[in-house]
Amino acid sequence: MYITFERKVWRSFSHAVSICRDGEISFNKSVTQMFLRKGYEWALFLFDPKEMRLAVRPLTHPDRRAYRITYHKNARQSWVCSKSFLKSLGWDGCRYQLNAFWNSRRLLVEFDLPVWEARSKAKVVVMKARQAG
Repeated sequence: MYITFERKVWRSFSHAVSICRDGEISFNKSVTQMFLRKGYEWALFLFDPKEMRLAVRPLTHPDRRAYRITYHKNARQSWVCSKSFLKSLGWDGCRYQLNAFWNSRRLLVEFDLPVWEARSKAKVVVMKARQAG
């Protein structure tokens, strides 16, 4: 009798965001390639406490409140160092993988805020995003 191996790595071919244990918000290939096409180099972090939603507004120019977007040399991943922002929201230091969507009207990558809990550092939490409304 065979047992099916369950993948340990979560992959999304649509827009996705990971909150990494080192405090970075990383973007998958889909988001990264969109950022590169549009020439985005900076990002503002936004928080909607009513909807419990996070957003990243990419920018082509520096802003005193913005963080630099770093691109991997293979152009398949990008990230922003966001530890202080995440800690200000009560982040628990765990890794989260989140579906996200591009709000073309507001020029935002949006995703729902995970429920921060005292979880094991080894656990990865996968959440699905709400549809744009």
